[in-house]
Amino acid sequence: MDADIKPRAIRVVSGSPEGIDYELGHSLKGYVIASWNFAVVKDALQVTVVAVHESEIRKMQLMQPLPGRPN
Repeated sequence: MDADIKPRAIRVVSGSPEGIDYELGHSLKGYVIASWNFAVVKDALQVTVVAVHESEIRKMQLMQPLPGRPN
């Protein structure tokens, strides 16, 4: 990814299990899966993934107070 282009903080991807497997291996690199949802739609399994970019996870971790230190 180009250094000047900021990645989206959250991505929601939905599709067949095979399509999601492909997405996880290619376009969701650098993202952490926050939740999965499985549903049967018209007799076919559909998977929905909510993914958060690793930079957003890092920001959340940095905002946490250190153990043993007052806020």
